Amino acid sequence: MNITRQPSEQNYINSKQVYQRPAGLSHPILPDPDGSLSRLVSQYLEDARNRDALKKRMERDRTELISLAQPFHHRHDFERRAFSPVVEALARDGARLSIAFTNSYNAITDEATMLTLAGPDGARLFEHAITISIPLKDPPKSVMDLAVKEIRTVLRRCGLSPSLTIKEEMKPVKWFHQERHRLFTPEHNAEIDQVAPCKVILRCPGLHSNAEPQNL
Repeated sequence: MNITRQPSEQNYINSKQVYQRPAGLSHPILPDPDGSLSRLVSQYLEDARNRDALKKRMERDRTELISLAQPFHHRHDFERRAFSPVVEALARDGARLSIAFTNSYNAITDEATMLTLAGPDGARLFEHAITISIPLKDPPKSVMDLAVKEIRTVLRRCGLSPSLTIKEEMKPVKWFHQERHRLFTPEHNAEIDQVAPCKVILRCPGLHSNAEPQNL
């Protein structure tokens, strides 16, 4: 039996546009003759609600743990050249939670305050990083290969100049993370945290029966 597609159907099948559900069209309901589906759906929704509540509670506890660990971290490593970027906390059962203060900082938005806090060391502790991005959709490989090799000249040659975006940000130099406790007091470092926070990772070795530490 040959079925001739209607023009509207043919256009829809060949169209790359996102399908839009007609207004007023209701969704079909899965049949559930023995009630097992409804039990599964109920369990899934309950788990989802519990997960959301757990996520909020973990985020609250994570923030509090960092607020307790950060001052200790600054005091413990004050004036030490060989510092430890990780502190540990013990659970009731003796399990260890590692709190790592990584050498990864957000871009500094308040440069004037940061330079004031850093004092005379500011010029050598922070630098401006320039990011160049070219927002293109499916660019030809030949064009991108050329752009990578000769970025400054190829943009105009390929007509990409109007899309060029240059972003300049102030960030700590790589060795700032290691030297900050030797150069600044714990109180001073606490103020720097407000302007230039570093990324903090919580890890529990062996969590979920995995030998690798898990990021929390």
